[in-house]
Amino acid sequence: MNAQGRPAPANGRRTAEGPPDMISARACGMPALAVPGDQAWDSAWALGFEDRDVTIVMDADRAGRLAAQRIQRALNDVARTVATHWGHFG
Repeated sequence: MNAQGRPAPANGRRTAEGPPDMISARACGMPALAVPGDQAWDSAWALGFEDRDVTIVMDADRAGRLAAQRIQRALNDVARTVATHWGHFG
């Protein structure tokens, strides 16, 4: 369970824009990894998400939305599921 009393995905990962967002997610009991900025994604990292349920959480600005699209394209072929949320966890 996460801090809001919701079940945490057993096989899930959240990918956040920046370490502060990752720390916030982890403080709420959510498994999370940080992408160090909207231009930092390396598509080779996609293999680390193989057969996982992934939620991409980036800032809702233009740069964050473009980064989320790039990350989602890289994950579509390896992750079990890929979802995108803007600017907050939960």
